[in-house]
Amino acid sequence: MNLLSRLLSMISAGPSEQIAGYSKRELQALFNAPLSLADLTNQVNLMPLIDSGIAACHATFLMDPEDAARLASLVASRFRATHQRTFNGQPVVEYHHRLNAERLVLFGSSQEFNGVTMRLVTNSTDFLNLLSQETFAVPPPWIAFNDYPPSWWSDNMQGAQGHYNDCYFVPFFTRLSDVEKRAYCARFAASPAWIERLEWLYGVIASAE
Repeated sequence: MNLLSRLLSMISAGPSEQIAGYSKRELQALFNAPLSLADLTNQVNLMPLIDSGIAACHATFLMDPEDAARLASLVASRFRATHQRTFNGQPVVEYHHRLNAERLVLFGSSQEFNGVTMRLVTNSTDFLNLLSQETFAVPPPWIAFNDYPPSWWSDNMQGAQGHYNDCYFVPFFTRLSDVEKRAYCARFAASPAWIERLEWLYGVIASAE
């Protein structure tokens, strides 16, 4: 089951289920203004919640901590924090846009894949379009899974590796240009064995030189 399928099952479940630390009922009350999706550009891991009575979209990003700080700066430049709560031991912050009535709920967790998972719910299509222009680096498999042998990595992983690969790494890595792939491998100090494995899987030259 992929990330969006899991989210759909959460929304369809009972009222105790939560998205980014908020119940379905709370999100319905928070996001109740009419929402048009016509201006949204192509997004990855973006799910409109309108069919669930929530006039907003949900998005999930797995990223390197450095990129998570950059996302937080983008949020702070456009929104002001108005409320904070704790969910699973992590802060969930509710924001209001500085110039209009748009809102954002942001939940960050550092408990998965040696990176930061940022989950957000917002009715700001402008902000979602801004995020679509950004490249937030997913921690590579040799960081997400310490000491995992590159020769075992494939496009048919199971369990946690399969979830990470299908929902985060493959959608991110395959969208990069060859130049961006090389820069990514250099940034995260890919070993020759990992570079060879990525080339075998995706047919790219991803030298870390």
